[in-house]
Amino acid sequence: MLEGLDRDVEVRLPWAVRKAEVVTVLNGYSPSNVPPHIPLVNQSIDLGQRVRSMPPHLGQYAAEKSLQATNFAKCASEA
Repeated sequence: MLEGLDRDVEVRLPWAVRKAEVVTVLNGYSPSNVPPHIPLVNQSIDLGQRVRSMPPHLGQYAAEKSLQATNFAKCASEA
């Protein structure tokens, strides 16, 4: 699923590859060994996301995030 997302990382993030290991993950991904800062029972927001529509030339994954957010908002408002 993440194949190709780390292509040309040396060109896009030259300062990062010199200082650290660059690991490609999906936006919003959190490793399971990292505890949340606030216990889930004390959080007042169930889901939060910043999304903007991206131009088509940025590819399928860029467009998919805003499409999923739009569909989710529509379904949530109908619930």
